Amino acid sequence: MTTTRRAASGSFAVCVHGDVDQGDLIVGKVYRVVRPQRNDRAADVRIVDESGEDYLYPRAWFAPVDLPLRARKAIATHRLPAFRNDAEERRFWETHSFGDYFSQMRPVRVQVSKKLRKRVEARKTK
Repeated sequence: MTTTRRAASGSFAVCVHGDVDQGDLIVGKVYRVVRPQRNDRAADVRIVDESGEDYLYPRAWFAPVDLPLRARKAIATHRLPAFRNDAEERRFWETHSFGDYFSQMRPVRVQVSKKLRKRVEARKTK
C-alpha cells in the first residue's frame, strides 16, 4: 500500500488502530487492501476486514507492509474448495470460518415449493 490514493490490488496493511466497539478490525493484524472505488475519499483506504467484505477505513488506521511472496499467498488465497458431496462440505464448515470465505459467496436464486412456502409463512405468523 502506498500513501497515494491508488493502492495496488493485492497489497497489504497492518492495523495500528481499531474500532473496538464493532470488532471489525484487530490491532496488529495484516489485512488485504482493495482498489478504491470511484467515490472513495483519498483519506480512506478500502480494507477486507473481519467480516470478509471490503469497507472504507481511515488511512491513518493502517501502516503499509511489504510481505514476502509466501506470506502474501497465505493471506490472499482462502479459496473455497469444490466439494464432492454434502458430507464433505459439512466437515469443512465444522473446522473453517465462514468469514474467511464470505467475499467468494455469490447470491443464488432458489425456488421453493408452494407447500413449503405456506409452511414457512405459517411459522412466521405464529
